[in-house]
Amino acid sequence: MGHTCVWRWEISSNSITSPLPTELALLTSLHYLKLYSNSITGPLPTELGLLTSLQDLEISSNSITGPLPTELGLLTSREDLDLSSNSITGPLPTELALLTCLDG
Repeated sequence: MGHTCVWRWEISSNSITSPLPTELALLTSLHYLKLYSNSITGPLPTELGLLTSLQDLEISSNSITGPLPTELGLLTSREDLDLSSNSITGPLPTELALLTCLDG
């Protein structure tokens, strides 16, 4: 990847089928990550919690599996979180209560 100054990354409505790479955590300036309407598989990487500047995460309508990582609670700048239409399992992490900036 190598471009840590990426501010917005949107590659929605494509045919991406692989899991999200852990290297996304290197994009420390990322504010908007929109990957909805793909076929992304596997669990969300715990490294997403390192994206502390992230305000908008939209990964809906994919094939995300497994439980939500507790590290999502570290993203206290987040204003929008959309993980709908996936195959997420397990309980919601209590750390999500730390996301007090979510738009309702």
